[in-house]
Amino acid sequence: TDLAIAPTPALEVIKVISQPASAVGETVVFEITATNTGNVTLSDLAVTDTLTALDDSPRDPGPVVLIAGDSADVLAVGARNTYEVRYVLTQADVNAGGLQNLAEVTGTTPAGDVVQRVSRDDDDTDGNPEVDPTVLLVDGLSAIAVTKTASVPIRLSPTEVRYDFEIAVENTGTITQTNLQVRDDLRAFAAPARVISVSGLTASGLSGPGGIDRSYDGVDQTRTLRGDAQLEPGVTAVVAFSVVLDVSAGYPAQPNRAEVTSDTEEAAIVGSAVVTAPPPAEVRVTKVADTQTALLGATVGYTLTFTNVNRTIERGLTFVDALPAGLAYTPGSAVFDGRTESEPVIDGARLEWRNVTLGPEQTITVTLSARVTGGDGDLANTAFALDSSGAIISNRAEAVIVRRPEAVFDCGDVIGKVFDDRNLNGYQDGLVSDGTGAITDQTYDGAKFTAPPVVLPDGEPGLAGVRLSTVNGTVLTTDAYGRFSVPCAELPANIGSNFTLKLDERTLPTGYNVTTENPRTVRLTPGTVAKLNFGAAIANVVRIDLTAQAFAGGGATPVPALSDGIAAVLAQIRDVPSVLQLSYYTADEGRGLARARLDAVDDLIRSLWDGSADYSLIIERAIRAAQ
Repeated sequence: TDLAIAPTPALEVIKVISQPASAVGETVVFEITATNTGNVTLSDLAVTDTLTALDDSPRDPGPVVLIAGDSADVLAVGARNTYEVRYVLTQADVNAGGLQNLAEVTGTTPAGDVVQRVSRDDDDTDGNPEVDPTVLLVDGLSAIAVTKTASVPIRLSPTEVRYDFEIAVENTGTITQTNLQVRDDLRAFAAPARVISVSGLTASGLSGPGGIDRSYDGVDQTRTLRGDAQLEPGVTAVVAFSVVLDVSAGYPAQPNRAEVTSDTEEAAIVGSAVVTAPPPAEVRVTKVADTQTALLGATVGYTLTFTNVNRTIERGLTFVDALPAGLAYTPGSAVFDGRTESEPVIDGARLEWRNVTLGPEQTITVTLSARVTGGDGDLANTAFALDSSGAIISNRAEAVIVRRPEAVFDCGDVIGKVFDDRNLNGYQDGLVSDGTGAITDQTYDGAKFTAPPVVLPDGEPGLAGVRLSTVNGTVLTTDAYGRFSVPCAELPANIGSNFTLKLDERTLPTGYNVTTENPRTVRLTPGTVAKLNFGAAIANVVRIDLTAQAFAGGGATPVPALSDGIAAVLAQIRDVPSVLQLSYYTADEGRGLARARLDAVDDLIRSLWDGSADYSLIIERAIRAAQ
């Protein structure tokens, strides 16, 4: 018995997303399942995949790969093949909102008929079970971040300041921003200042056909971009420009705002920068010379530094080095900030480096040489800085060198001796006469081949090893005979100059006290020699200790008993060279009262010392605290 079975070929194709994706660079995986639901075997299987974005623009899905099934070409009755399509999301896919994917599977029956089927997904929501694309929805995020920054003030003149602005627009979302626009109203920002000019408008990081708007001036035209300027996700565009303000009426009182919009960001996103009034221009100048002294004709090297103490940029400055009479610039010797081809402009005795720019806290170093051509004494070289208006904006830095004099004609020399003033008269007395008579040209105390002996004054000999010092710190020490000298001690003025020398009493032999003025001052004139002697002697030391009880009524008047006692002491030492030491011991009284009481006693002693003695009475004073 023959049983006829009619062939009924059939296919079921289902397409699902087995691995979703939501960001650029991620891979979405579509899985296609083809099942033979008919009663005949299908051969010559073929799978065609069609991928489009949701804006209907086509995409290349890549190869369709069999991942499960017995054969890629033959599908038996009830058999199932599984295929996979892998696709990497692009920015265009995200901008379009996602993808849709259809797969078509075809096969051939044993009778040669072609069977085809278009895929559907598991969730038929469009009411069309025959054509049901598999859709990947990508929720794109529109977001923009705006940052505006201002440079430090660039001072062009006392009334003109330049600011460099940068507006950074970052696409922090996942979709491309189109028709991007950046607006900056400089007139609203600048008040009470006035916009003088805008320059250097640039934009970077943008894509698309748009670009900068060269008509932007911040006043009549506040739009910086034109056309369809685009900004890709993750990219930062930077719009930059410079504005010069007239700040005669004051500096801007409000922040500078930049407003950014796009097709998807209609509400303006704002970035702002605050500018503050800079402090007055100030440059710190230093100047040093490579020597402290120089002779006529010598070359002196100078190093100048100019430092901007503010965090501003100062432009149009002039650096000045004013040479004194007696110094002349050596042409070609200047090195300006490391550059040798930077000769100054010579204006009389001034060297000028003009149109200089100093950055924030920047230091520029200038070196140069000058020749000593004349003058005498101190040669002071002065450096300073001027702004574009010619006003001084720095300190005046000086480097002083001393022109060394010619010893014979310019100097004043000092010689002297520290001697043992045995009779306390303040003068060095000579040799005591031995009665041998005068010395003639026939007098010779030596012998053949033997020099005469050196005879030193035996009346008041010199004291060795005593230190003396000048007011500028020079320390001298006497030789074995008590002598000292100060070559070129002073460069006196034409009318003369004072020279002072002080003996260090701590270096006198034990028990010695100074019997002459200390310190001593002498008048020096150019080309002369002056003599300064100091006397010191061992003397009888008489101590008078004083307290408040020695004075009447809490004042500075000595009581009668003190006056009588002092008179008695002076009578005893009239013929015995002595040093009188007055010591006042304080309790609760102040040092002012103590000094007044010592003055009163000093005056009393000097009034009682009538000068009939053979020596000058030395009075030493001290104030001590009572124990």
